[in-house]
Amino acid sequence: MATKVNDDYLKRIQELESKKANLEHKVNIASSLEEILSKTSAGLLIFNQDFNIKFINDSLESTIGLKKSDLKNHTVSDFIDNEYFDIVRKRSQLRFSGKDVDERYQIKIKNINGQSIWVDLKASLIKYDDETCVLCTIIDISDRIRSDKEINEKKNNIQSILNNTNYSFFLISRDLEVIEFNKSAKIFVKAEFNENLEENDHILNYIHDDQRDSFLKDFAKVLKGKELTSERKIKVLNGETMWIQSQLIPSRDENGHIN
Repeated sequence: MATKVNDDYLKRIQELESKKANLEHKVNIASSLEEILSKTSAGLLIFNQDFNIKFINDSLESTIGLKKSDLKNHTVSDFIDNEYFDIVRKRSQLRFSGKDVDERYQIKIKNINGQSIWVDLKASLIKYDDETCVLCTIIDISDRIRSDKEINEKKNNIQSILNNTNYSFFLISRDLEVIEFNKSAKIFVKAEFNENLEENDHILNYIHDDQRDSFLKDFAKVLKGKELTSERKIKVLNGETMWIQSQLIPSRDENGHIN
């Protein structure tokens, strides 16, 4: 009888030690994972199916102003802009149910003070603390969004100026196709060629045959950064010709590179 009790006791001790070893192993893995995630420069967020925040790294902590010690007092909804939370909620629910969902999209989050921040978000499932959770990689793109907005505003201002001048402007691609044009250009083509100017029209359609070679040579120089002003002959209605003064200017992007 004593032997059986001792055997049962030893078996129980072995089971407890095995569970302890497994627990310590899981704790070590979790600690290693958190250490790796904490050092990542991108913001990282882990939340469970109840949208409770399980983990944020140092980068996201700095972005949203939430202390890790306060995680238990907040859910994901506290830091997603109201306009976008429904999108995050629906996609997360689909992701948890095993459905295929776009893993990357742009949304606005908000910091602890309620200020909105544009971010690029990439989401995937992860096992964390024995729970199936969503891991979000979050990159602040506020500066890029602001820059894109400024560029679009400048383009709109330029277009407004061009549409209020009597000079005809054509934006031509490297393939000599008309990409954009102003109102005066449209009126000019209609009056002189009796045609409706459209995007993707070929600019050589409006250059006189004996002027095409010289135009192409000048265009090649412009693609290398030169600005050229010259008189050109174009063909208009009834086979007649017209001399015009043209100015070719290279179009550059925000980094100064020729488009």
